[in-house]
Amino acid sequence: MAENCLYLDSHLPKPVDNIETHCQLIESFREKFPEISLQLSTAPDSHHGHFKLTWKMVKKNGDVFLGGNFFGEVNQQNKITKLVGFVDKK
Repeated sequence: MAENCLYLDSHLPKPVDNIETHCQLIESFREKFPEISLQLSTAPDSHHGHFKLTWKMVKKNGDVFLGGNFFGEVNQQNKITKLVGFVDKK
């Protein structure tokens, strides 16, 4: 991730605009849900500096907790500069 990566998610009150805050967000989630892991459901697909992938959050017993998609942009150094998260409706 680029230092100034922008992360947008409808579950957040405001965009996250730096890697430090993004890491804090991930750590907070891990503390709240230690039994959940994030896994790719599909291989990332990319072209012209943009990418998409499908993900799922899985409990230790294998049950899917949530699923969704990420879309984003990368810079010329292949670092993520924008990441937009969507959660699938159940």
